[in-house]
This record gives sequence, C-alpha cells and structure tokens, in this order.
Amino acid sequence: MSGAVVLGRGVRGGAAPAGLPVVSPGEAPSGRHDRLLVIGSLAEVAALAAACPGRAIAFAGRHELTALFALDPGPTAARHRLEHGTVHPADLGWLHLGGTTVPFLGHVVAGAGTGLRCGFPWAGRPGPVGVIAGRAFEVAAARTVIVSNVQRLGGFTVAPRAAIDDGRVDISVLAGSAIDLLRLRPALRHGLHERSPLVRRATASECQGVVPDRWRVSADGVTVGRGSFGVTLHPGAVTLLV
Repeated sequence: MSGAVVLGRGVRGGAAPAGLPVVSPGEAPSGRHDRLLVIGSLAEVAALAAACPGRAIAFAGRHELTALFALDPGPTAARHRLEHGTVHPADLGWLHLGGTTVPFLGHVVAGAGTGLRCGFPWAGRPGPVGVIAGRAFEVAAARTVIVSNVQRLGGFTVAPRAAIDDGRVDISVLAGSAIDLLRLRPALRHGLHERSPLVRRATASECQGVVPDRWRVSADGVTVGRGSFGVTLHPGAVTLLV
C-alpha cells in the first residue's frame, strides 16, 4: 500500500503529515499511489475522486463529508484514516451545464444560496422553475433549487433523507416570499422543513433543472455558470476512507 497527500488551493505544505509524499493534483492520477489524502475543499475531493477512479481517498478539512461521517477534520486524524480507515463506497455526481461537466459529492445549488452566503434561501429574484426527475413539476416563483447527495449544506440539513451511497439524489425547490423563507431557516437547520408548503421535493438517479438564465449554479460551493442544468449520478464510483 502506497499513500500520498494532495494539497488543495491555498493549503501550505506544512499542513501535510510528516513522512508522506506530497503530489500535485495533476500528478495524482499517475497511479503510483493507491491511497490519497486530500487536504482541501469538498470540491477538490470530488475533482480528485473523478480524476483517480479506483483509488481510495481520505480527506481532511471542515466540509460536508467530515460532517456526514462525524470525523475529526484535522490532518493527523486523516492520516490515520489513510492508513487504517474503513472503505466506504460513495456515489459521484456530475453537473452538466452549458457544455461543461463538473463532478460533485455534496450538492448542486441554483439560485439563492449558490455561494451559501447569508441570503440563503431567500435572497435574489424569484423565477419560474421546472424539474424533471422521473416525473416533471413546475414552480412559478422559486428562489432556489438544491440537488443533494448528502444531508447537510453548510449549517443546514437541506436533505435529511439523502444518502451518499443510495444511487439517488434529493431535489428540493424552495419558493415563497423572502420573509416566509427567512422564517423557514430554523427548520432548514434541523431538517424539519420538508412538510412546509414552501418546499417541493423529489428523488431520482438523474434530473434536469430548467431555471432562469440569470441564476448562478454551483457544484460543492464553486460557481460553474448560469442557467438550466442537468445532473447525473454514478453509483459507487468513489471509494472513501472513513
């Protein structure tokens, strides 16, 4: 077994655990190391997982994956997982937007909350939204569309029934006045919002979102572009070490 560390953008070399080689994201797919430790963002974990199929991946950093498995986000604990962790298969999502395809492990967000700023989920202008997820439905004045592979998005439990290994994504559309959605935030934090008339929900193995052209769309917190998008899922495509 051979392990190496991949550092995310802005992470200094001193963050890597001593005694492990450090490789760049471009070098990681070479195949010299069968286990990789990513110290960085969730988007960087997803990008490495997509570039290195079949490789087991441990991760450090405060993001949705460490929250999902209730893991110590520090690099020392992550090294232990790299060397002794339990293998856990995970689904890899793909966002398709305007000719661009981007992998994700957590969420795709369109509209309010793209960057998970303080305006989630009420900020911005509402617009008509259509979702095709096994069945089709429309919402006349939506504020945000969230496609979830895990339960938590930042400090919010936006998809309490989502699972990273069930071959499906949860799709939520939130609509309503800014005041009503602001009042919904406490329920969103604890995953108690799904019965609200402000929320439409579906699950599927793939979906399409028809949204206003002005809406930004992000994958794991990184803005990819604007406008309508598609999502596909590759079940069990990622091997995590937890």
